[in-house]
Amino acid sequence: MSCHSGSRNRETPMNRWRTGLKVPALMVLMLSYAFARNTIMIAPVLLSAVMLFILSGLPVSMLLPRLRVPISFLAVMPLLLAFFSGHTSLLTLGPVVLRQEGLVLAAMIWARVISIMIVSIVLIHTTPSAGLPGELNRLGIPRLLTDMAVLTGRYISVLGDDYRLMRTAMRLRGYRKRGLSVNGLVTLASLTGTLLIRGFEQSERVFRAMRLRGYGTSVKFQDSRTMKISRSDIVLTVVVISAAVLIVSAELLLRGA
Repeated sequence: MSCHSGSRNRETPMNRWRTGLKVPALMVLMLSYAFARNTIMIAPVLLSAVMLFILSGLPVSMLLPRLRVPISFLAVMPLLLAFFSGHTSLLTLGPVVLRQEGLVLAAMIWARVISIMIVSIVLIHTTPSAGLPGELNRLGIPRLLTDMAVLTGRYISVLGDDYRLMRTAMRLRGYRKRGLSVNGLVTLASLTGTLLIRGFEQSERVFRAMRLRGYGTSVKFQDSRTMKISRSDIVLTVVVISAAVLIVSAELLLRGA
């Protein structure tokens, strides 16, 4: 397994950033995003994440599909907050009332989630697959969890490709989605079950291949990005951690104001 093809084609400072410094720095930045609560922090949080993505050199076409799933999954809760949380009414449509406090809270949740996802994507796709678990292990995260997280991030797009191929095959065989129906739900359940079975079988093949290549032994991977510290490594680490400190400091000041 290797980094995303976009990161292979163009070597950027993010790709060359030493793994042992990149992982803790970006994790601190993500924690600072989670700490932010004030609505004034929405713009700085999103802006810093977008700037980091631009610096990574990754294509936008790769980012949007990976954000679609978590955004869709988390869409319901912010929408419920916008209509049921708070007291200040912005818009009334019969029994439905759009409330200012809930809308602001929903916007803050979305900003934090999207920013954390962007930084996570940058971390995964600019770091060698073999070096990332080792650095996470050094931070105290169990190896089993790190391996599962990295493999899930690498192969979730494969499941998405399988899903699209199966949907195309179903349409070629005459399947047409006609609203919500029992037959449609049965078809969706069958499609989901098939994907789960194929994913399980693929995970077994990947695991056997990993064992044949020495997975589980004491041999350690030495990544060239973990062996030398350059000036750009230090600059990137200082800039990212400084951004995290500024976000936390601003949040604390706003809470005390």
